[in-house]
Amino acid sequence: MQIHLRWIAIVLLSAVGIGACAQEVNTPKDKDAVAKFLIEMERQWSEAATPAEEISVVKKIFADDFLGTDKDGTLYTKAEKIEKEKARSASEGEVLSPRLDDVKVRFFGDNLAVLYGRESSIRKSKGGKEHTRWVVWTDTWLKRDGHWQIIAVQDMVAQPGAASALPAQSESALIEDLTWTEVRDAIAAGKTTAIYYAGSTEQNGPHMALGKHNFIARYVSQRVAEELGNALVYPIMPFGPTGDIATKTDHMRFPGSVSVSQDTFGAVAREVALSAIAAGFKNVVLMGDHGGDQEALKTVAGGLDNEWSPKGIHVRYIPDLYYKEKEQMREYLTKRNMAIDQHAGIDDTSEVMFIDTDGKWIRKDKLAPDNGKMGVEGDPTQASAELGRMFIEFKIQDAVAQIRGLVEGRK
Repeated sequence: MQIHLRWIAIVLLSAVGIGACAQEVNTPKDKDAVAKFLIEMERQWSEAATPAEEISVVKKIFADDFLGTDKDGTLYTKAEKIEKEKARSASEGEVLSPRLDDVKVRFFGDNLAVLYGRESSIRKSKGGKEHTRWVVWTDTWLKRDGHWQIIAVQDMVAQPGAASALPAQSESALIEDLTWTEVRDAIAAGKTTAIYYAGSTEQNGPHMALGKHNFIARYVSQRVAEELGNALVYPIMPFGPTGDIATKTDHMRFPGSVSVSQDTFGAVAREVALSAIAAGFKNVVLMGDHGGDQEALKTVAGGLDNEWSPKGIHVRYIPDLYYKEKEQMREYLTKRNMAIDQHAGIDDTSEVMFIDTDGKWIRKDKLAPDNGKMGVEGDPTQASAELGRMFIEFKIQDAVAQIRGLVEGRK
């Protein structure tokens, strides 16, 4: 296992002045807002793919008196980090699809925060070979003169097994990872929004696994919950209406696809939402990654909201995650004269490429344009992880913005 450590002992903090009366300058005032701000800064750093991007972020978030320890045990400063990035050449390979997977925040007083978590990236050597690098890290942030900056870091680069060094799963946003007492305590602490995200198990051509929608839903739902800061995610619904089982229409023409009726699909969504209400959630949001999910989710949310809103509980349908992202995707591809995705084409394939860091779900040797005969409607050969990163981010930000607007607008 390859190990890379860059760290500075926290005891050095005693040598740093922590100004209790520092003037506030363009920084959030409450800890929830500060946590979101710091996580966003970490995300920008983690997802910097080029030397220029890395330098830009380092200049912004590193303190001038920053000191770190490189993998060989040598100390480096902010200036030395910048010079090292300037010297980084293409011979060292490319960084593809860098991603911040998980991050937690702990505050120690008003001016000190420690963030720890996990990130991953696909590394491509000069010879074209790709591998996934995982990093488990701890960063120490200090607020001085109203500004938050990093003063110390500690990273460990290793194989995916190193993820076990992360904090216990009790801090997960997925309720399936939690005990019932942890769910109870999370709701009491302010996590009063429940996310229900429906996927589908359906054919996606010869090049992509049937669980596409479920893979995307699991990733996006966690990111949405993290962005909101007050939400937990119910288990992904893995089945949707995908065609007639008896006559084998639509996706049911292809082995492996699973279809449930609109009534069954709606009934499951309704009863999971009611389960969330029974648990104590005040807001339940329903969203789907599959086109066949949308109308049923809208109907269920409308009916439950009419029933429960007089009691101060709301159930909302979030269409922007699906429809608005599709509009943004089409606009982007149209401007670049790229094929518009209908099914398992550029959009879908790119999104799975982005989250599939282990290379389990895409068969690159099977990528081929198709008009529906083999289950694809579009041209997945034009897909890329970078496009997927953008499309996934569209979904996350569209969903977060709509959820916040609905929740804040109906309190």
